[in-house]
Amino acid sequence: MFGKLERILIIEDRKEVLEVQEEIFRQQGFEVIIADDGMTGLAKVKESKPNLILTDIRFPDISGIEICQYIKRDPELQDIPIIVSSASDMEEEEVYQAGADLFLLKPVSSQKLLTHVQNLLQKTKSD
Repeated sequence: MFGKLERILIIEDRKEVLEVQEEIFRQQGFEVIIADDGMTGLAKVKESKPNLILTDIRFPDISGIEICQYIKRDPELQDIPIIVSSASDMEEEEVYQAGADLFLLKPVSSQKLLTHVQNLLQKTKSD
């Protein structure tokens, strides 16, 4: 199991997606923190300082792009890798400009998601 002692924050407003992703990462040994909207997600980033953030792009309050911008401007948080996922690739360029480390087009298979998370965490540790 890769995730031992790794903390991942999942920000997702669709309950069924959130529950599936939470279970996938828990099974791999990750400590999983969840938020179902952008503002809650930002608060949990500040309080829990996760090793990686996985966020959707669209929320009623703030967007995944705004979450990225906020995190990447904060010296204490800016090194946390961020994966942004969306069902549309229309914002992909904007996501990268906001500082995201990876954009994934939904739907994403569990194995592909795990592989990307593991690769980003390994890259972060070697930097």
